[in-house]
Amino acid sequence: MLPNDIKMIDLILRHSQLSHRDFREVEMRGNDAFDYIRDLLSKTPGPRTVINGLKLLIGLAGQAAQNSAGPRLPEVFDVASTFTMHPELDVRTTAAHIMVFTLRILKGLGKGPDAVGGVARVLNEVRSALSAEPKAEQREMLEETRAELESQS
Repeated sequence: MLPNDIKMIDLILRHSQLSHRDFREVEMRGNDAFDYIRDLLSKTPGPRTVINGLKLLIGLAGQAAQNSAGPRLPEVFDVASTFTMHPELDVRTTAAHIMVFTLRILKGLGKGPDAVGGVARVLNEVRSALSAEPKAEQREMLEETRAELESQS
């Protein structure tokens, strides 16, 4: 990616609210943007950058899933699962939401928990996310996911 592309993505990651234009700008950079954001999130940036980065990653992976069998979705799950125990409630909640949403997309593509490490791993991640006390809406999503996974194990 060009230095101007990196500057633009860094700026977008700091926005208080992502716009459709922000998503389009990042989507135009495709896999390069995905790789940059994924790598940036591994360096534990601030809460706003994490929240926006997770949202952009699922947007990029969702776009790729329309053109293929969702090969980047497991990476999104992996990144999101690293933030479900974050000290900031909004980060934990966003991470839990992205994690469950990723599982639902994979299920829609005919793939299951095996695509992200198997039922045992996913169940462990879901239980961890629940123990971190996310917001009520995400708690409900996680509870539904846990019940579904426990019936499979």
